[in-house]
Amino acid sequence: MVAPRTVQQEVADAKVAALAEICERRAYHHWTVDEDRPVAKLDGWDNERRGDLAQQFVPAGIEQDGLRQPVQQACDKALRPARAGPLPHLAMDSRERQTGAERC
Repeated sequence: MVAPRTVQQEVADAKVAALAEICERRAYHHWTVDEDRPVAKLDGWDNERRGDLAQQFVPAGIEQDGLRQPVQQACDKALRPARAGPLPHLAMDSRERQTGAERC
């Protein structure tokens, strides 16, 4: 038996994860492409620049659900590890790059 609170928490956790991934993608692109900065500058446990970046790219309109802070924290945490290249889940493999016509 699943308690209603458990289901509600799972839904909230799923929303946070999805919104944090959007934040992470946008922030990573902005930092590495738009600003042309090395991703290593985002590394570390307490990095004010990373926190500011996460805050800037939290999707709008989630304040009323009380998700802003958890999404921002998850985004900040996802940006924490310094990587030389694109984040693995942000890089498209060759199948994703193909258009629908190429797949047919």
